[in-house]
Amino acid sequence: GRSDLSNGVMLCTRCHHDIHTQGWDIRVDGPRVWFIPPPSIDPARTPILGGIAALETEAVAARHATPRATDTPETRVGRASVRAA
Repeated sequence: GRSDLSNGVMLCTRCHHDIHTQGWDIRVDGPRVWFIPPPSIDPARTPILGGIAALETEAVAARHATPRATDTPETRVGRASVRAA
């Protein structure tokens, strides 16, 4: 779409360059930002939720993950992140 502040997405310098050099696309859908990988990374080009919504989704999943007796906080969050993806 058109490039202007109303549809902008904050990216670090490296990610900004990766978007252009690797063929990623970005779709803004209301408050959600989706990163669409190039076919070389994902032939189906499955959108990946990004931005604050992705972090919120991981946090909710982590809160609802069933803890195991051997879990540490790091492994609980890691399992929840995989489940949320």
